[in-house]
Amino acid sequence: MKKIYALCFLFLAMACKKDDPEVLPKSSEKDILSFVITVADKPYTAKISGTTITTELPEDTDVTALIPTITLSKGATINPNTGVAQNFSKEVRYTVTAEDKSTKTYKVMVTVEKTEQPQVPIEIEPIPQEATKGKAGGEIISFNTNTLPVKKEQIKVKLVNRNDRTITYSLKVQKIDKKERRIDVALPATYKNGEYRLEATFDKEEVTSGSFVLDSSIPALRVLDINLFEGPVTVLATTSLQKFNALIYAKEESLAKYTYYLRKNGQDYPLVVTSASSYNVHFLMFDTPSTPLNGGKDFDFVIKGQGKEYVLPFVNSEKERIEVVVAHAPVIRTLSSTTLKTGDELTVTGENFTYMSVGRTNGDYRHCSLLLMKDGAVKATLETYNHRGTTATFTIDDSVPSGTYKVVFSSQIRLKSDPFSQEITIEKKATAPTSRLKVREAVLYDKNASWLARQVFVTFTEEIKDAQVKALVFPQLRIENLLYYPIAVSSSALQGNDYEYLANHLPEGYVLIEENGREYQVTFSLKKKN
Repeated sequence: MKKIYALCFLFLAMACKKDDPEVLPKSSEKDILSFVITVADKPYTAKISGTTITTELPEDTDVTALIPTITLSKGATINPNTGVAQNFSKEVRYTVTAEDKSTKTYKVMVTVEKTEQPQVPIEIEPIPQEATKGKAGGEIISFNTNTLPVKKEQIKVKLVNRNDRTITYSLKVQKIDKKERRIDVALPATYKNGEYRLEATFDKEEVTSGSFVLDSSIPALRVLDINLFEGPVTVLATTSLQKFNALIYAKEESLAKYTYYLRKNGQDYPLVVTSASSYNVHFLMFDTPSTPLNGGKDFDFVIKGQGKEYVLPFVNSEKERIEVVVAHAPVIRTLSSTTLKTGDELTVTGENFTYMSVGRTNGDYRHCSLLLMKDGAVKATLETYNHRGTTATFTIDDSVPSGTYKVVFSSQIRLKSDPFSQEITIEKKATAPTSRLKVREAVLYDKNASWLARQVFVTFTEEIKDAQVKALVFPQLRIENLLYYPIAVSSSALQGNDYEYLANHLPEGYVLIEENGREYQVTFSLKKKN
């Protein structure tokens, strides 16, 4: 019986021992596996060598409040904890504790890059146009300098409109890279498009950049001056002959897609675009509408497109309002005369003759015309540059046939008046006969000349053609027996006294010519040649 109890106790003991859990030894691992510091969204992984951890961060990094991300051995803990900001301007020690409570201490040293900078005055390098075009409000633009010896906090940047300094924005410096000498700044949430410069202060040194264009926020208009000498645009007329040019700062691909208007009292008048490139847009004004329109300086410039509308002041480069003058057909009030002869002047007075802004921008429209009409048809047209807004003076030229005419005034912009109530009569003035042929040279050749000896040779300025040279006439001699050439005549060889007379006196003479049924004389001075 005792043996049975002993066996039972042995089996019970063995069963109890089998159910007890196995107890594992605690880990002694206490390593830092990785140590990462993130600066400006960029992670920097430190170097771990034994219990020394080192890393180099970008220049001007604020090391007084960096937050490391630390990876440890399994089961280990660390003090100070991962994800807690530390001042790394001095050595920082971390203690890692293993599961078995053993510890290891690491020392962490953080340094920052040091970039040597040229000791020269700061200059902003040219900013490429592609770096600023298409930049909407709030986006980053970058610029480079030749040296960058200061910290981000010491840099102040302003965006200044080149043509209007009242348009200025302060820009926030987002980041600097001393190695690349690059500065990143943020544009304002919205801005007026245009040509700009950067005005930057580096601690106490002030620098200005070259100009560049921003074109992806609120469109801006600048009506260009007509030319350097005539100054800014001040007035434009309502006629499709009126041209004007403008800079419109907007995305270039949009310029040809927009529609443009001048607006007054809620009414829009469309402008015609003749070309658009590189922010330059060339316009034709609208013609005077059939509905009543008063001119003035109260028009706005309107841009429509892409579901948006922009209303801009219609001003010139001096920010002065541009006057719109309403063009009308001319009206004749008086004529200086109703009976005229060829060569006389006729002055017409009236209204709406000229619009000088049209002439300045379009050389084809600097003159006015007077139409002379008979039986409803134009018989002659006179043109003049001698005009003002209310007067124009015309000269009756040879092209006008004699007769009585009604007159119609065609203004500088090709609008026509009604026929004037008074007619004018044109009479041809008798004209004195004119000589076609002129003498270029008249020469007496010496008696010893090898060719043409003792002959008078007369050369004309053009061919004789059908004209008849009847004689060479001198005070004491008349020579009628002549030899003809296409552009000259000559005498035969002179004999005795005739030759001596001409050789000794070289008298003035003339050529007697008959042409088209009339005679005329062409004088000359005789010269002698050997």
